[in-house]
Amino acid sequence: LEPAIDQISKDYPHIRRIWIHAINRTEHPESESAAAAAQCAHEQGKFWEYRTQLFAKQDQLSTALYNQIAQSLALSLPSFQSCLANAETLTTVRAHDQFARRSNVQATPHITVNNTPLSGDLTYAQIKTAIEQELIKTATK
Repeated sequence: LEPAIDQISKDYPHIRRIWIHAINRTEHPESESAAAAAQCAHEQGKFWEYRTQLFAKQDQLSTALYNQIAQSLALSLPSFQSCLANAETLTTVRAHDQFARRSNVQATPHITVNNTPLSGDLTYAQIKTAIEQELIKTATK
């Protein structure tokens, strides 16, 4: 899905891409700590870059990896580590997870175009069609 989303972001730069941390502790025991690390990267303006590296190395998730990625992105390591140790970071991640659950997110990735959820193994064409349909609706209002 990532290549399709990247292309959508390029083709529709005015469309906002929002990430909500949805935690799957059963399948991915490190998902909460990885989400916290990504949240800390966000605080230094590097969420998307950090997230990309996390996904590329998702079979190696650990505190050592989180710090390694932070260093590779030239984040302030003391600020990053302080953020990871801050209870507020987990509070934020858990609030995202609760929002996802209240929004009936059943699996990740989950895509919503306006209020229309898309599911399954989505292609670029399917996502583009959904966006174009929403743009037409918006234009006619």
